[in-house]
Amino acid sequence: MTLNTFHYAGVSAKNVTLGVPRLREIINVAKKIKTPSLSVYLKPEVNKKKELAKNVQCALEYTTLRSVTHATEIWYDPDPLGTIIEEDVEFVRSYYEMPDEDIDPDKISPWLLRIELNREMMVDKKLSMADIAEKINHEFDDDLSCIFNDDNADKLILRVRITNDEAPKGEIQDESAEDDVFLKKIESNMLTEMALRGIPDINKVFIKYGKVNKFEDTDGFKPDNEWMLDTEGVNLLAVMCHEDVDATRTTSNHLIEVIEVLGIEAVRRALLDELRVVISFDGSYVNYRHLAILCDTMTYRGHLMAITRHGINRNDTGPLMRCSFEETVDILLDAAVYAESDYLRGVTENIMLGQLAPIGTGGCALYLNDQMLQQAIELQLPSYVEGLDFGMTPARSPISGTPYHEGMMSPSYLLSPNIRASPITDAQFSPYVGGMAFSPAPSPGPTSPSYNPSSAKYSPSHAYSPSSPRLSPYSQTSPNYSPTSPTYSPTSPSYSQPSPSYSPTSPFTTSGGPSPDYSPTSPNYSPSGSYSPTAPGYSPSSTGQQFSPKDTDKDDENAQ
Repeated sequence: MTLNTFHYAGVSAKNVTLGVPRLREIINVAKKIKTPSLSVYLKPEVNKKKELAKNVQCALEYTTLRSVTHATEIWYDPDPLGTIIEEDVEFVRSYYEMPDEDIDPDKISPWLLRIELNREMMVDKKLSMADIAEKINHEFDDDLSCIFNDDNADKLILRVRITNDEAPKGEIQDESAEDDVFLKKIESNMLTEMALRGIPDINKVFIKYGKVNKFEDTDGFKPDNEWMLDTEGVNLLAVMCHEDVDATRTTSNHLIEVIEVLGIEAVRRALLDELRVVISFDGSYVNYRHLAILCDTMTYRGHLMAITRHGINRNDTGPLMRCSFEETVDILLDAAVYAESDYLRGVTENIMLGQLAPIGTGGCALYLNDQMLQQAIELQLPSYVEGLDFGMTPARSPISGTPYHEGMMSPSYLLSPNIRASPITDAQFSPYVGGMAFSPAPSPGPTSPSYNPSSAKYSPSHAYSPSSPRLSPYSQTSPNYSPTSPTYSPTSPSYSQPSPSYSPTSPFTTSGGPSPDYSPTSPNYSPSGSYSPTAPGYSPSSTGQQFSPKDTDKDDENAQ
C-alpha cells in the first residue's frame, strides 16, 4: 500500500485521499475527513445526455454570489437616477425610463455597491442577471434597491443601494456617513452567505462519463456507459431528494453521514467498499473474509466502533483481551484493583494461556445431563476372556464340555471341530454337567469320534480323569446336578435309548450290557497314570462302591 496517494489531481476532477491516510480515516471513524465526496448516479432518462446531466450538475452545486463575482466597488454616487460612472450611464438612464417598480429617490442612500459579475461563470452556472437580482430582493426584502443591465451587455453590472424608508429627508445626509460602513458589511454577507443555487456543503460537482454494470432481466449484468457526477463535499440526504438523482445507487465516502441517513446495514456495505478501494488501488489483494470480519466488528453493536483504544477497548470484554490491544499496563492495573474476572471466552485470552480457543474444534462443548445420570442403569456385560469360566457358563453351547480350556495352545484346541463349527446355541437339557451326557451335542462322551485318546496329537494327561471332580456329574454332592432340575427330563424328544451316543455300560448308568463304544480292553485305549480302574471314585455298579482289578479277574473266570 502506498504511503500517501492523491488521485484525480487537478481542477477539473475530484480530489480523493487514498493510501494510509484514508485507511486511518476509515478505521478510526473520523468525523471530519480530508476529501468528503459523493458518487451521484442519475436516472435513466437523464444519464444518457450530457446537457441534461449538466443541468443536474448546476442544480446540485452550491453557488454563492462570490463564485460568479469578478469585482466589487463602493462608490459615493449622490444622484440615484443618474451616475458618475461613465460605463453605467447608458443602462441607468434606460432602466429608470421604464423602471420595474416605483422608486422614491429621496429614500435611496447616496452610497452605491457596484458588483461586476463573471460572464463565463454565469454561463457555466446557467444563471441570469434577473435571477441574481430576484435572489437579492428575496433575501433583503425592501432594505436594498438593486438594478442591473442586460445579459448581453459587455459587462454584467449590479448596482445596489440602501433604502431608508423611515428616515426623514433632513436626516438622510447625516446618516449617509454610516451607510458606507453598513454597505461593507452587506457586501461581505452577500458574497459569502447568500446562496444563488444548489445544495449546501456541495462545493463542487464534476461530471464524467463512466462505465457501469446494469442488470437486465433477460441478459443479466451487462456493461454500459452513462453520465455521472462526483462532488466535493457531502450532503447525502439533500442530494438524494433531487428529482433526477437515482437514490438507490448514490453513495457517500463519509461513513458517519451514511449511518445517519441510511442506517447500520448501509454503512457496513459502504465501509467494505471503501476498504476495497483503498487496498486495491495499487494492485493489492485482501480476501473478502478478512475485510468482512473487520466490517462486522465495527458495526455489530448497531453503531460505528472505531478500532482504537477509545472504541474496541471500551467494549464489555475481559481484561486479557483489552490489554492485548493498547494500554496494557493501565488495563491490567485497573483489573487488579477492581478484582475483575476473565472467563476466557474469547480467542485472545486462550491463546495467551496456551489453551484451545473456542473456534473450529473448540467451538462447541459437551455437557452431561445430571438428571438423566440419576436414572441411568449400570449394565454388567459377560466377560469372554476369563479362561476356564467360559466353559462353566450355564446352558451356553455344546462346546462347554470339551477339554479345550485345559490346554489353550494345544493342537486339539486349534483343530477341534467342536470349537470352530459348533453353533453358539443354548443347551437343551441341563446346565454344564461334566461331559454333557444327555446333550444333543455331537461329542457327549470321552470316546466321541471327535475325541480319540489314541490320536497322534493326543497325549493322556491329567485333563481327563474319571475321578476328576469335574467328571463326576452323578455324585450326590455335586452342586451342578439335581434330579429335579427343570431343564432335565427323561422324556425329552432329543433322548432315545438306541442313540449311538448312549452306552448302557457308561459310568453314567447302572444297567445294560457292554457298550460297543466303551471297553477296558479297547485296542485304542491303554491305561495310564491319569486313568486307573482302581480309582476310588470309579464304580461300574454304584456311585459308592470301589472297583479293583481282582474283582475283574474273578468275573472273567466265572464267565469261562
